[in-house]
Amino acid sequence: MFSQTDFDNNETRTKLTVIINDKLGYKPLQKWSDLTTRQQRGFLEALQLYIKSLPTDGSHLEKITKDFNDIMGDMFLDPKFKAEEQEVKIVNQAYINLEKEDNLDEKLLELESKKIET
Repeated sequence: MFSQTDFDNNETRTKLTVIINDKLGYKPLQKWSDLTTRQQRGFLEALQLYIKSLPTDGSHLEKITKDFNDIMGDMFLDPKFKAEEQEVKIVNQAYINLEKEDNLDEKLLELESKKIET
């Protein structure tokens, strides 16, 4: 069953945003701040309906991922797709210094574990 912990996960929340934007006919990567108040209300209503429709058997995250992947696949395979018209919400500009003796996997895990402020 979908929970607040699921919603607090940034990746899940981003997937939900893409799914709802698509359902409402907006660009999948449409920013919340660019929506009017009326559109934001409609978004929240659609989000509630979508969450209520998710499976309760524990497969809700798989359903969200499948829906997200379907939308993104359609978007990137569309011949009219223009990457320059899409806005990326989060860009990780963090970097790591590597020394010859460093373990790359450990350094990447360290980088991934850092929280990025949005």
